[in-house]
Amino acid sequence: GMQAVYGRYASDPMAKWFGPTIPATAAWVFQESWSFTVAIAMVWFGDSACLASFANRALGAMFLVHYSYRSFIYPLRMRGGKPMPLFINLLASAFCMFNGYLQGRLWTRMRVFSLESTADVVYLGSGF
Repeated sequence: GMQAVYGRYASDPMAKWFGPTIPATAAWVFQESWSFTVAIAMVWFGDSACLASFANRALGAMFLVHYSYRSFIYPLRMRGGKPMPLFINLLASAFCMFNGYLQGRLWTRMRVFSLESTADVVYLGSGF
């Protein structure tokens, strides 16, 4: 099968087709921070009922804590990361923007989760 052109396969001859490389730490922070940033931005456009719900705030907090670690702490703890091609980093960034938008939009605008509904409790509990 086809091998990825980053990480352990960064030296693959195909990697040059994906643009210049950037340091792993910078690439990781840039690509992952979009999930955190876009989700935070969704709060400004949120519905007051969604923002007042404990369950929505809990889901949002779990997402934001996870991505704050993944975006800002983990990259500083990486050891020996290999450079990543710029195009691959931009693709990962686009995914993270979309992920942040979908997750943030869900708990700030689209649905008020409650602890009275069994389905909502199960959904909320699956995040722990």
